[in-house]
Amino acid sequence: MKKEIWAIIPARSGSKGIKNKNILHIKGRPLIFYTIKSAIASKMFTKVIVLTDSLKYAKIAKKFGAEIPFLRPRKISQDNSTDNDLYNYFFNFFKNKKIKVPEYFAHLSPTVPLRSKNVIKKGINFFFSKKKNYYETMRSVSEMDQTAYKMMRVVDGKLCSIIKKDFDLNKLNFPRHKYQKTYVPNGLIDIISKKLFLIKKTTHGKKVLPFVTHQELIDIDSKNNLLYAEYLLKKNKFY
Repeated sequence: MKKEIWAIIPARSGSKGIKNKNILHIKGRPLIFYTIKSAIASKMFTKVIVLTDSLKYAKIAKKFGAEIPFLRPRKISQDNSTDNDLYNYFFNFFKNKKIKVPEYFAHLSPTVPLRSKNVIKKGINFFFSKKKNYYETMRSVSEMDQTAYKMMRVVDGKLCSIIKKDFDLNKLNFPRHKYQKTYVPNGLIDIISKKLFLIKKTTHGKKVLPFVTHQELIDIDSKNNLLYAEYLLKKNKFY
């Protein structure tokens, strides 16, 4: 039997880098449209929910087929607000309404608008095929072009390893294949467990399944990102 799962798209309005970036247009459509479209097109969800603090965002999201169960309170829509804050409010809201929610949710970032065909379906199927009561949650990740083991920080005005307080940079000069591969979360699709959250008050826990994706990735954080995303759309690379 197919498991019930809801898509959650968090989209607060207070972006500092680019004002109202979640509704800026790419190829004639607001940014948030592309994530909503991918979620609906996957046919994997009984609900596609946008969680926003903005009535304007809510109206736009509804127009494209998403549901808005509530407007996020200001206190959980700040720059320092976390996903834990959001999901805590989310679960309490439905509990107070006496509305049953599913065991699992797919968390989709609206700032990563271009998802390759079937990546959502593949991610969900991958999680449930691997879970076997061991993995609690899942995060989609991309392999880093340069392993994090070769990266540095500045400590006391000097270059230093990021792994530990070690100023011997010769240890960072080996060929890349001598180091472990490292990965960065990409926001394409994460799987969150209601049970885990209610017990530990965290969205991921310590048994997280990596879903490694290989598509070209664009996370909208600048006007150049917007321009490049539009270029790829015009090339029909995603839609």
